[in-house]
Amino acid sequence: MKWRIVFDAYFPEPGSPSLNDFLEMGPNPLPEILSVLLRFRLHKCAILGDVSQAFLQITLDPKDRDLTRFLWYRLAQNGQGSYDITDDVITYRFTRRPFGLTCSPSLFSATIRTLANMYHDTYPTASGFMDRSTYMDDFATSALDITTIFSVVTSLLNTIRLSMYKWATNSTHLEDTWRTQVLPLQTVTQLFGMGWDTQSDTLHVDHIETT
Repeated sequence: MKWRIVFDAYFPEPGSPSLNDFLEMGPNPLPEILSVLLRFRLHKCAILGDVSQAFLQITLDPKDRDLTRFLWYRLAQNGQGSYDITDDVITYRFTRRPFGLTCSPSLFSATIRTLANMYHDTYPTASGFMDRSTYMDDFATSALDITTIFSVVTSLLNTIRLSMYKWATNSTHLEDTWRTQVLPLQTVTQLFGMGWDTQSDTLHVDHIETT
């Protein structure tokens, strides 16, 4: 069974501050969400992607890792092939930035912007798209040649081993390319809280009934 542990950096110990009380939120380097949406519909062919486990891709400086220490009960395998919790307590610490830190969104966005600047000469087209069309860990844009955009953006991300998944597009040519590469794709997905049906190429918002 795969476990996904959620750490709440806002939760304080009684009489003590939480970890987020000591962290600065940082500046907001995100592009305007309306601008991203407009660029997403600027051309006929559009594309969406989601950076996989975005915050966990950022390495913590060794001198900051002691701030992310946590306790964990050691597990021991039993005769039935599962695990039991023992009384042995282990101290761990993160080497990557965990979810839930108040500074994580700012730092990840700054990482994407730094990546775009570092490789601007090598991947000028991809760098511009990543800088202007990435909102948090969501990439959304449109272009005349969307297949080329997918290729250069993927190459740029591969320079630091960032992977993007949950790909979606209304381009049948790009979808055929993904099928050839055995890449998973979505025909109904989400864009900033709106639904996008790539087959009919329509955006929709769920109706809210009021009384």
